[in-house]
Amino acid sequence: GVFAPPVEGADHQEVEDMVSGEGSMETRSMKVQRMKSGLSSPSADNLPRCMSESELGVAEPKDVAESCGRFVARTLPLGWPTVLRRHAAMAATYPRRATSQTSNHTVMPSLNFHDRKKMSLAATEWTSRDSHRTIPTCVIDPNSAFHLAYTCISMLVLLYDLTVTPFLLAWNIRYTGFFYVMLLASPAFWSMDIVFNFFTGVYRGGQLVTDLASIRWWYCRTWFAPDAAVVVSDWVGVVMEIIIGDTPNGSRSLKLLRFTKLGRLLRILVIVRLFRAVRIVEDWASRYVSEGGNLVFKLCYLASGIMFAAHLLACLWFVQGISGISDTGGRWVERAFVQVGSEAIPFLATGIFHQYCTSLSWAAAQIALASIDMMPTNSLERLFFITCMMCGFLFGSTLVSTLAAAMMDYQMMKKDKTVKMRTLRQYLRENCVETHVAMAVRKQAELRLAEREPLNEKDVLALQLLSKSLRSHLRFEIQRPYLLKHAMFQLWTRLDLKLMHRVCTKAISVVRLQKRDEMFAPGTAAKAAHTLMSGEMVYTQYPDSSPVQDEESTAVSAGAWLCEAILWLEWIHVGRAEALTHCSLLEVNFEALSGCLLQSGAIRDITVDYACQFHKRVVSACPPHAPWPNDLVVPFTDYCDLVVAMSPSNQIMIGNEALSLLADKTIRGGKALEKLAAEVRSSKSIVVACGNGAVIRVVSLVALRIEDTSGNVLVQVGKYDGTEIHTKCQLPGQKQERDELVSDTVDRLFNNLFPSLPEKLEFLGTTRETTENLSKQYGVQTRYLRSICGARMLPGEELGAPRCARSRTTYIGRDISVHVESTASTLLEELRVADVFAIRVGQNGCANLYAWLPPAMVAKLSSASGEAALHAWLSKLIVPELAPHTESSAGEDEQSGVDFWTM
Repeated sequence: GVFAPPVEGADHQEVEDMVSGEGSMETRSMKVQRMKSGLSSPSADNLPRCMSESELGVAEPKDVAESCGRFVARTLPLGWPTVLRRHAAMAATYPRRATSQTSNHTVMPSLNFHDRKKMSLAATEWTSRDSHRTIPTCVIDPNSAFHLAYTCISMLVLLYDLTVTPFLLAWNIRYTGFFYVMLLASPAFWSMDIVFNFFTGVYRGGQLVTDLASIRWWYCRTWFAPDAAVVVSDWVGVVMEIIIGDTPNGSRSLKLLRFTKLGRLLRILVIVRLFRAVRIVEDWASRYVSEGGNLVFKLCYLASGIMFAAHLLACLWFVQGISGISDTGGRWVERAFVQVGSEAIPFLATGIFHQYCTSLSWAAAQIALASIDMMPTNSLERLFFITCMMCGFLFGSTLVSTLAAAMMDYQMMKKDKTVKMRTLRQYLRENCVETHVAMAVRKQAELRLAEREPLNEKDVLALQLLSKSLRSHLRFEIQRPYLLKHAMFQLWTRLDLKLMHRVCTKAISVVRLQKRDEMFAPGTAAKAAHTLMSGEMVYTQYPDSSPVQDEESTAVSAGAWLCEAILWLEWIHVGRAEALTHCSLLEVNFEALSGCLLQSGAIRDITVDYACQFHKRVVSACPPHAPWPNDLVVPFTDYCDLVVAMSPSNQIMIGNEALSLLADKTIRGGKALEKLAAEVRSSKSIVVACGNGAVIRVVSLVALRIEDTSGNVLVQVGKYDGTEIHTKCQLPGQKQERDELVSDTVDRLFNNLFPSLPEKLEFLGTTRETTENLSKQYGVQTRYLRSICGARMLPGEELGAPRCARSRTTYIGRDISVHVESTASTLLEELRVADVFAIRVGQNGCANLYAWLPPAMVAKLSSASGEAALHAWLSKLIVPELAPHTESSAGEDEQSGVDFWTM
């Protein structure tokens, strides 16, 4: 069982004072320390009593400590954690399913994994981008990185077309060099873009459409006609430009020149792509611009719009002056001069850059309603002038109103903070708060008001417009990266994705903490479990509220779970959790979670079994076999630990789900995977999928590390099968069976091997070692969970087992000619002085051989020379006749040691 010494030196009144909190703080602290002194050093005279199942109210633990009268901390109930009970929903019994081949949903039929790859795995497959469907290979995901890169390239080509093309057409610049390359590349790119759009998914009604027929029909109804018209005009203009470029100037007819002007005029349709640029910019803004940068984005967006409008007006104004129809015989470009000293240079005689800057200044003046020095000289120019003036008036007023609205929003945000601080100062002044306290309150309030809090779902009113299914899917996508780090949540997701959508909607919410906010306090009843999404927290345990001798603090980083125990049983906080930075946490309500999970038969069985095993480890978590539990860690409740202890039917179901993740992978040609699947179906192997998605095989072992007063360790050095001795250097141990705690396995070890030894030992505690190795047989990682129970022989006590006699001439088994090297000879000389004890196992005269050896010697015996020395040493022993153990059970000779050594 679990050792839990009674409180020494404390009467009943002192215990009541500790629980109720009466008396002075100093008195309580002294009493707590004195009463806890009995917990640190259990004595042989005060062995624990085992509480009956009827006293506990639960049937899971076989042996638990006496709960009545055991004091742990003044904020915890007497007998904590033994008195903690499972939730009513999790305590419901359920039928244990048999592992026969007739169980349809727990037993995987015998199948070939190459054929399984052709079967539908929709029940266990889920993707990170769309959990309802898989995007076909031929369809381009609009949320993919490839589409983002393509959109960036499209934006660059758009900027070239919208800025350079009007300039080239207005000033009639020949396409040479880079301009000629872009003349051909731009239409080619947009022609390819039309094909590209026929294969790009679109959003309709908030849902991503990935059906090719629907995508093509939608594109043809919306943007195909404008895109096709612009591309056709581009190619016509390119053809005209090539024809004119290849025709000598002298042979160009008037009709050909007019046709060329028509081709260039068609290229003006490139302006239609302005709407494409607007769509791209707005999409980027909705995806990547935060609320805080929205004002800056609006200003940059407006400034860019103003510059493009001025650029386009400048090109149109110059074209009007060069090629426009004149009813007066004059044009503004002909009456414009540049005064240089006493000389007036005609405007058309200046360079192209000066002409463009002059036209741009006129366009900017129209937008800003400023004065200009270039006036229209004919009716068409004057009409164009009036039109631009009116558009500039509307554009300018719109710009001013937009900027005023943005600045007003900013001022309203500042006003809200100002009003709050004014009200706070008034409150502090009216209540005559001390200056140093008031200053601390004001500084913290100012700091928190200056920081922007993330939006919660209730703050986004547009989410109320969504359908319930889409809202639940949105919640799942937000919470999925954090929940699926827990292997149990990942298993639920693979078994029933829609169920997890309901869980995310009904049982899980987001909690925000600011710096120095308290998550929970010691001694309070837990209400929900939490997992840290972002930020840093600190968890602190105090001597007067938890089973620690000194104050202990533990850093809590993102991904950690706090108070997971509340999901499975009643729980009282034993420490204090405080935020060090701004933190976001997922809060899991255990009542709503139970209501969702227990609706599904398969998930209900696994969940109840998981809760049962978790509860057994909580109520048994007492020294020396386990450390005390807290809000962060409950000993031996790792997912693999709990699955090892589950019922065979649940292990088979969990193993099948884990193997389904490997079904589409080729491991050793599939034969190793089929062999592993057969062992899972027959309950010989346990396979699980961890929180990181890795599939592993799990083996749980328990060993004893017993030291004598000289520091030597009790090691099994061999095994006698009735005729000869087989060498084996290992700690005494056994494989942990289903539905067993570590303490149960330790008790079984003592009952089978050393029935009278526990009374001679002082137990030091249990440690856990976890190692992983690649299994050559199955081709998957095998995780070994090794629990090592440490103990020390009491002074004056002995093992109490018969010793093996030494013989100089007699060999057991076949004759052995030992030829050992010098190292082995040295080890053999050291081993000769050690006694070997024989302990009967089984009913066939078999025995395990044990010896007290120094730790350094045991490490040496693991080498090749050490094995030779060990074999030579044991071959000269005579195993005595042994009486059978009455406590030993048949078959225990198969599991009497653990093949590992640890210090």
